[in-house]
This record gives sequence, structure tokens and C-alpha cells, in this order.
Amino acid sequence: MWGILTRTTFKVRMERASGLVRPVSATKLAGRYLAHQEGLPSLPVPALQQTCDRYLTALEPILDPEKLRRTRELVTDFQKAGGVGERLQKSLEKRAGGK
Repeated sequence: MWGILTRTTFKVRMERASGLVRPVSATKLAGRYLAHQEGLPSLPVPALQQTCDRYLTALEPILDPEKLRRTRELVTDFQKAGGVGERLQKSLEKRAGGK
């Protein structure tokens, strides 16, 4: 009898304890999280070359040599004058300057 009573009491306590933790919605935190966003200074947009160099440096320890070589080729194409990287960089700089 005592064993049944303690198991039942334990189960009830566990159910109550799990009810204390409620999931937090990201939308509810957004107001508090971004409350002072307007007052913060803008960060400068790094140069495209610097961004690409940092990207490759971050990938070196995790990619095998063949994939790293291919990634370097893609990054070189991305950085070409008049290419996608240059256009995106100009867009970022324009957006950063408008704030």
C-alpha cells in the first residue's frame, strides 16, 4: 500500500513540476530584445576581401583539401570585378550608409 501511495505522489509531483516551465515564444522576446536597437551605433561593413579571407580561414580546419580548393575557386569568382560579390558589397554599403 505504501509503495503505491509514494509512486502516485511522486508522479503527481513530477507532473506539477513540469508544468512550471513554459515554452518561450521568440515573438514575445523580440520587444525586449530589440528595445534599444535604434540607440546602438552601426557596425562598419567590412571590405569584401576581408570577409572572403575570414570565410576561407574558418573553413580550412573543417574541409578536406579538395573541397577547400573548390571553395577557393568559387570565392575568387565571387570577388571578381563586376561580379556578384561586388554588387552585394555595394548594396550592403549603401544600406549601412542610409541608417
